[in-house]
Amino acid sequence: MKSPFFETIFFRKFAFIVTAFFLFLIISLVVPIYDSLEENWNGFEMVKQAVQKNGLKLQNASPRLKNNLEIVRAAVQQDGGALRFASEHLQGHPEIVRLAVQQNGCELRYASKNLQNDPDIVRIAIQKNGNALKYASPSVQAHRDIVKIAVQQNGMALAFASEVLRSDPEIIRLALQQEGSSLEFAGEAYKNDPEMVRIALTQKGLALKFVSESLRNDKEIVKIALQQDGRALRFASETLQGDRELVKLAVQQNGRALRFARNDLIDDPEIVKLAVTQNAFALKYTNAALLQRETEIIKLALQNDGRALRFLLKEFENDPEIVKTGVRQNGRALQYASAEMRNHREVVKVAVQQDARALRYASQNLKYDLELLQLALQQNKAALRFAPWLCELSAPKAVGF
Repeated sequence: MKSPFFETIFFRKFAFIVTAFFLFLIISLVVPIYDSLEENWNGFEMVKQAVQKNGLKLQNASPRLKNNLEIVRAAVQQDGGALRFASEHLQGHPEIVRLAVQQNGCELRYASKNLQNDPDIVRIAIQKNGNALKYASPSVQAHRDIVKIAVQQNGMALAFASEVLRSDPEIIRLALQQEGSSLEFAGEAYKNDPEMVRIALTQKGLALKFVSESLRNDKEIVKIALQQDGRALRFASETLQGDRELVKLAVQQNGRALRFARNDLIDDPEIVKLAVTQNAFALKYTNAALLQRETEIIKLALQNDGRALRFLLKEFENDPEIVKTGVRQNGRALQYASAEMRNHREVVKVAVQQDARALRYASQNLKYDLELLQLALQQNKAALRFAPWLCELSAPKAVGF
């Protein structure tokens, strides 16, 4: 039976007061601890130590500390990218921005508009990365001395120069000497200028893409491009893609250029042999009718790189002699052979002799062949993991009754 005292209004008020007191006591203890933790996370010393190890930790600092000169200085000295997390005020501070762009010129993007218009700051940035010119103000992009420095560091910075300077012969020449593909951003007249085009193509053959149509039909110009990169044949005129001398030059430099030759030259045995000798994967672009007539071309490609087995025509994929040529050069090329050839004991044997790891691609049936396994293990003990019977032996057996 409950005492009448506990039923009284007085007791209820007393209990409420006691409960409230204890809640107040708990809150008064917890809040200072929380405030202390928050203060530690945003405290000067803790944040300074953090950004000295990793400048990008500045992003976790409080707005107050992101505006602290000493903290931000420490952050950008460790990683120029920390500039993005600095306060707007400090993104306009010359010392801070200078430290950031000295590490990575493209951090100029986070500098204030005022400093993006400062030639001295921009000069520091482009000396580190010419493409930082992209983030300079239009007036600085029209500053001749600044642009010269930028294109000498990275020719592609020509893209961010003013329109007037993209037609300046000295600027263009400097850009092309550093990166031929910067021809894309030169004034149209220079794409038809033989002298400038030669400079570009000597540095990068693929810059032929940006040359005028008339010069892409100039044999001497195209020849310069192909000597630097055979794949430039792709951008030669249709007429010159059928020029036997130029196509030979292209495939000797890069066999895969065969894909850009005119169809009648893809059917030329001499040209195809040159292509697959330089790069076996040129086999991919050969004419099926030619390969059926000239099987030596297939063997030539496979002797160069066995992985060219992946490009075999169906007529030859089950020819043991041809497949053996490929795996003899690269045992693991067995993975590109047909299922029938991966179950051909002699083919697999040649592959394993060249590389024990080829056992991995043998048929399940041949993985049980003890002679082949022994042959593989003599070369590489790790080949044991490709023996399925070993896995079966090591698997737990069910207990029978």
